[in-house]
Amino acid sequence: MIMLDQGVYGVFERERRIYEFYDPDVLHTQALRRKHGNWWKALTLGRGPQREFVGWTGLVNNLLLEVLLGLELGPTRWSLCPRLPPACRGMRLEIDVPILGTLPTALAPGPGQQEQLNSTGLPAHRLQLQLRIRDQDRFEGSVCHQGAVACFHTGFAERVLLAPLLQKAQPCATAI
Repeated sequence: MIMLDQGVYGVFERERRIYEFYDPDVLHTQALRRKHGNWWKALTLGRGPQREFVGWTGLVNNLLLEVLLGLELGPTRWSLCPRLPPACRGMRLEIDVPILGTLPTALAPGPGQQEQLNSTGLPAHRLQLQLRIRDQDRFEGSVCHQGAVACFHTGFAERVLLAPLLQKAQPCATAI
């Protein structure tokens, strides 16, 4: 999964486009061609991958966030449960996630406080995560929400409850 994520993100970084399908071995699409035999697709769509088309590769973000990082942003709790493979050792991930649902009760505005809205009328909450993979089963990271930053350490597949961390956090401009 991590190679799929790296491939899709790598091609986007180089070409600034998303495509219908990707080459598993290189980070570009110049020589990439549709499989032989599907003449209808070749005739209607061309021989190369479609630009600005999200097919199965649109699941890459979900794979990273939900499966590899175990990120849950539900109405009752926010948590992280990293399950990154040993090939990720030494990596540092920085993720900025818009929050489009209800905040956990612990982080909801108190009585008399107004919830911030963005220009579309949706809540303007964002969650910033930083995660550093120390070795094959140890992680350290930070979580930031509305100016409050909290640091944490965890192991492979160990759940970190984010809302309680943020309740105790102090305002800070930097993280790990």
